[in-house]
Amino acid sequence: MRGNHDLEFTSFPNDVLRHMVSFLPLEQAVRTSILSSRWRAIWLPEQFTTEEVEEIAAMLLGPAAVHQIWKLCFLTGDETVHILARKGVNGEVRLEFEEMQEEMTSFRLKLEPEVLAGGFSSSVRTLHLRSVNNLGKDFSSTLFSRCQFLESLKLQHCRGLQILDLEANDCFRSLEVSDCPEMENITISARNLHFFSYQGVTPLIQLKNTSKLVEVSLNFDGLGENREFDSEDVVALLASLEEMQILTIKGWFLECLCSAGVIFRWLEFKLNKLKELYWIDSHMNKRNRDSLACFLNICPSLEKLHIKVSFCFLFLLLLLLLLLLLLLLLLLLFLFLFFSKWLSFPYVIA
Repeated sequence: MRGNHDLEFTSFPNDVLRHMVSFLPLEQAVRTSILSSRWRAIWLPEQFTTEEVEEIAAMLLGPAAVHQIWKLCFLTGDETVHILARKGVNGEVRLEFEEMQEEMTSFRLKLEPEVLAGGFSSSVRTLHLRSVNNLGKDFSSTLFSRCQFLESLKLQHCRGLQILDLEANDCFRSLEVSDCPEMENITISARNLHFFSYQGVTPLIQLKNTSKLVEVSLNFDGLGENREFDSEDVVALLASLEEMQILTIKGWFLECLCSAGVIFRWLEFKLNKLKELYWIDSHMNKRNRDSLACFLNICPSLEKLHIKVSFCFLFLLLLLLLLLLLLLLLLLLFLFLFFSKWLSFPYVIA
């Protein structure tokens, strides 16, 4: 009986199945493709090739009755930009650019709003850009400029991206940047920005006109190849965060500031509105405890301190190797005892 119901269910037309999954968020809806080949069939991307940016922009930025997916081929000069595009009914657009095999060239991504004439209106509220490359930067900038009601932007895994210059309108609320290994400079101007998250190598970050910024996550993973730690730039960044209430920061970052001679209690500013601090490190010792204690001097209104000590990968690998070595020694001991008993067994010769 159950098999018959499954058969009837999967016999629905593609349009019906698409309407059903449209009740799910886009990210969860796409995961239905792993259920069976029948579900996978509704997520086969439609091919779309054009030389006109306007055609793609109109297709991506308009309203959607069901979740949609396309494989876009955008012709620009002698090059072709390949993009996998997913569009959700809740105003979400995800673009994944094809990663180039040759070495990435460095590039700058400038994102700024555009005053549009006529009755053009974009339904996009969330834009997720993944693997933006040198060829795709102009298209990304154009698309961003048309999203006049955009609330959230995510940039992920953009190799070669060195400079991000973002200017947003009053609708913009959230920016997340992660895994951009060549990033050197980030400039943000967004007066209604509430949330900013950065994960990756330490760049120069300049925040302008961001007085409503409430939550910040600075998950720095060390320095880039051609960049040195500049304590003055970092102190200027902290000074621009005086209005924030929630901060996530790595212990390495505070240690570098203390090592550079920064004495927090002597700074000319304090984070008077900071209520929650999330401190992350791979270990806990006297040095990073002292750096944390120094940083707390500029947090007079702090109510909650969350400390997360995460074991580093090398430590876990070493622990695993020691465990394997112990198991090997136990196995050798067992074999030794077994063969010792077998060799000492008395034989009767007739």
